[in-house]
Parts: sequence; C-alpha cells; structure tokens
Amino acid sequence: MEDSPDGSRASLLGRFHQEERDPCPYLPAVSVVLTAGDFKSVRNACERDRVGRALLCAQSLWMQGLPGQALLMLNHAMATRGGVGRSVYQAVAWIISKHRLGEFMGNPRRHYQHLATRMNETPLKALRVARAWNCWLLTGAICPDLPNDEEQVAREGLVLPTEGMVLHRSSECLGAHETEAFEEVLREVVT
Repeated sequence: MEDSPDGSRASLLGRFHQEERDPCPYLPAVSVVLTAGDFKSVRNACERDRVGRALLCAQSLWMQGLPGQALLMLNHAMATRGGVGRSVYQAVAWIISKHRLGEFMGNPRRHYQHLATRMNETPLKALRVARAWNCWLLTGAICPDLPNDEEQVAREGLVLPTEGMVLHRSSECLGAHETEAFEEVLREVVT
C-alpha cells in the first residue's frame, strides 16, 4: 500500500481518530488519519521532513488509541543528528502516563532497554543509544512498576545504568542543551 499523507491509506484500513480523545499537547495537530506506513515515503528525505512526519504520525496514532505505535514513531523523531527538543521527551512522558487501560502500549521500559542495547551500527548510534537510555529512565520515573528485561541483564551480564550514568552519557553524546531539556522533563514527572 502506498504512502498517503491525505489519509487514504488509513481509510482503507478502517482507521479513525477517536473523537473523545485529547490530542497530545506536545505533538503537532493532525487533520488526517495517518498510519506508520505513511512515514515510509520520507525515510530518505531531509531530517526536518522525517522528524516532522514522524511527529504527525505519532499524534495520529495516539488519536487512534495506539499508544505503543505512537511511541515507536517517536523513535523515528529521535533518529536525528540535530538536537531533540524538550517537546519530544514531553510527548513520550505524556503518552506513557495518559494511555488508557486496555490500549496496547507494551512495556516501554523494556523497549527502551532493548533499543539502547541492541542498536545497529549506524553513524547515529551513540545519539540514539543516549536518547533510548533517557527514555528508559523517564519511563521508570513514570511507571516504576514496569520491569526491565531481567533475562537480558542476566544472560548478557548487562549493568543497567544509574540516573547519574544516563545523564552523563546524555551530556557527552547529546550536549548540554538537550540534556538540560530532558532533565527538566524528568523532574516534572518525578514531582
């Protein structure tokens, strides 16, 4: 099925935005129903277009009641050389904290642990790993009962990072500006 920024792909799949659902305030407004497949046409586009489409798709997926898919789409917004703004981390936190019972979100704590530890070699690996650990830490602050993947920890001898280690790596790889923005979001969810 082809890309459909006009929403025709979603229509063929019977997808719709839930009218009673509040949009994520940290993502751009979207007027058409988009699917994860609607991101494909911009995979090789300039960074600004990829991030913009990822954010629109994440909002649409959220509005469809698909928080797990919305979080996965935000991974694409974080696969960038440029800094990730505070709003992307706020969107991650908002989706995790606002998803409804019965909606599939998976376990974002495990997801971000796997993303951080199983990243393919790419020029953006260090940036993406640091952002994954940031989101892992953020998820733990929001949902402390979500378990890590303890089997992976035992099998691979993985040492899960402390908050200090995550923030240090973030500062080294992502710079002070993005790390400070992330820390602000982390403080907001803790208080």
